[in-house]
Amino acid sequence: MDYDKMIKNIQYLCKKKEIAIGILEKASGLSVGYLSRVKAKHSKGMSIEKAYRISKELNVSIEDLIERDFAKENRLEDLKREREKIDAEIMAMEQKGE
Repeated sequence: MDYDKMIKNIQYLCKKKEIAIGILEKASGLSVGYLSRVKAKHSKGMSIEKAYRISKELNVSIEDLIERDFAKENRLEDLKREREKIDAEIMAMEQKGE
C-alpha cells in the first residue's frame, strides 16, 4: 500500500470537505495524530480496517482512497476548465475581428 499517496488523498479530501484531520481521526476511531505518525513513518503503516473506516468517513471507496490521486485529478480538471475559458475568449475575439 502506498501510504504517502493515501495520506495525500486523505489530506486533500479533508481540505476539500472542510474536515479537520483530527476530527476525521476521532470519527474513524483513531487516536489524534495517528495519520501524522503514519506519514512520518513512526508507525508500521495502516491496517486495511483503519483505511476502510477513514474511507467511509470521507465517503469514498477504499480502492479510490488507496489508488487514485485526487489532487492531480483536480488539477487536470482545473486546467481543462481554464483551457475551455481561453478557447471561448479566443473565439469571441475572432468573431469581433480582433
